[in-house]
Amino acid sequence: TPSSTFRDNFHEHARPQQQQQQQRLHIFCPNHRAGADDDDRPHDETAGEQVQDDDVLAGQVGDHPQIVHTTHGGYTNGNRGIGHIFGIDEMPKVLQPKHGFSSVKNPNQVREDIDLETSKHSKKLAFKIRHVLTPEEADAVWRISDQVGYTDFLADYNTPPGMRQNVVMCFIDDGAFTDAVFQRIKDDLPQEIDGRKLVGLSRRWNAGKYVKGRQFTPHIDGDMTGHRLTEDKKGIRSYAGDKVHTKLSALFYLNDYKHDGLVGGGTKIFKGDHPDGSSQHYYEQQPEKGTAIFFRHGIPGSRLGNEGSVMHAGSINLGYTPKLMIRVDVLYEAEPEDNFERRRCSWMDFDD
Repeated sequence: TPSSTFRDNFHEHARPQQQQQQQRLHIFCPNHRAGADDDDRPHDETAGEQVQDDDVLAGQVGDHPQIVHTTHGGYTNGNRGIGHIFGIDEMPKVLQPKHGFSSVKNPNQVREDIDLETSKHSKKLAFKIRHVLTPEEADAVWRISDQVGYTDFLADYNTPPGMRQNVVMCFIDDGAFTDAVFQRIKDDLPQEIDGRKLVGLSRRWNAGKYVKGRQFTPHIDGDMTGHRLTEDKKGIRSYAGDKVHTKLSALFYLNDYKHDGLVGGGTKIFKGDHPDGSSQHYYEQQPEKGTAIFFRHGIPGSRLGNEGSVMHAGSINLGYTPKLMIRVDVLYEAEPEDNFERRRCSWMDFDD
């Protein structure tokens, strides 16, 4: 039976993007109302009425997340602005390796390839790894974003009006959680892409939430350098300078119908270079809690783009339970000229 507590905790988020015309960050919390106390800091409220038992406390971050980076980006209405990335120097207890979050793959974890072949020359790559996270671990991940709050601003990216219809929260962890997740999945990842060896996962996580009627229209994900916290955990820096770059997107589903009553919200993976509504031209993955779907990214025609980049879309959420997912990027070796920062441009230069 879907959890009524889950639905209740998120029901008040059914008023998305009410401040999207504002060109500064607004944190979307259930108890937050636009008014005199609006500012650029995270609010203290957590989502909904939560029972303070051990399970809930285990799902909370130890210290209130801090803003570690302020940067340019875009809103869902296509306008550009400035907003924040948060740093979490202590993940929820259930996600801490020192408290038992294992780096060993789950017993029922398995990779399944997605067939995108349109011809013998097709080079598109997509696959899923099922049950990377347990349902309890997935719940702990979405509670991080729920505690901080959501905004329709996405740091470092800009999309056309109406393409991205979610609210997001971007954070960087201390590395222990991310590295443990990588250990779980590394044997199922391509060990080389374009002759570049697998390195790890970027420590930047982009959490997204879609309320009823919202979707993400067809697009290709951009690539970038990896990110990590600075030694004092008060800022961010590149993962390893010019030595790494992202080549795969990983989308983790944090809820589904079986556990939470989510209806709709699948991910369409298109076989060609253009979205085609015919079912034979795309594969659709329905949300499965704890499962991750992986695919090549990078805008074709840009310096780092490749013809194997995968066009994909987030299908409409049909019910009242919000769809929750989180993106992290997979890192591979790189050459100095691969990095946008060195060439003084960003993905916003290619997204128009």
